[in-house]
Amino acid sequence: MAELAMLAKLQPLPDARRLSIYRLRTPKITIRSAKALVSRLGLEEGTVERFETDEVVGIRQGPWELSLARASASLRLRHKL
Repeated sequence: MAELAMLAKLQPLPDARRLSIYRLRTPKITIRSAKALVSRLGLEEGTVERFETDEVVGIRQGPWELSLARASASLRLRHKL
């Protein structure tokens, strides 16, 4: 049977009591911020439908939909067929 030799040592985990935890502020997502992104992409020229829920703010125009998550400010741009 073949013998295996370990060439590197694993680093020990840091002490959890010395770790600093930082919290980022919650992003302020509004229909105005979604509209600014849409205009930067050049989509707001025709009829636009705005939608807003507790979790998502977004704008639809034809087959395109841009949505922003309120919690993380993640962007989703979709083309619906």
